[in-house]
Amino acid sequence: MTHLRNFGAAVLGYVVMSILVFVLFLVVGLVMVMADSGGFVVASIVISLVAALLGGIVCAKVAADARGAWILIAAVVVVGVVMALRPDAPVEVVTEGLDPALAEMMESAAETAEEPAWLQWLNPFLGAVGVFLGARLVKGD
Repeated sequence: MTHLRNFGAAVLGYVVMSILVFVLFLVVGLVMVMADSGGFVVASIVISLVAALLGGIVCAKVAADARGAWILIAAVVVVGVVMALRPDAPVEVVTEGLDPALAEMMESAAETAEEPAWLQWLNPFLGAVGVFLGARLVKGD
């Protein structure tokens, strides 16, 4: 039963991280409109760390022991490395029904937006460190 609880905690932590990354990037995208690539890189690093910290906290609170966090760390590293190795797919922007000015801005941003390769490789490390620190915060209680 301990193994199932640890695995479930890792899955829950990963879901929390995914939802946070989605929501926070949506908010940052609306605020910044992704115009400044340097700002995007900084925002991406901060979002990755915050999501990983909170995912580690959730995982550690639910898990039966520290192995839950290690399962989550392994998942974050494996998925992160796979994502860094995959070829970049072209971005398709759906602009039907949008204001022409907004549609043009979105298409322009999609054409110029490219995540740096070094950031793709940094993400698994940030995720692993964030989960580890988040789990330590809980276990340090």
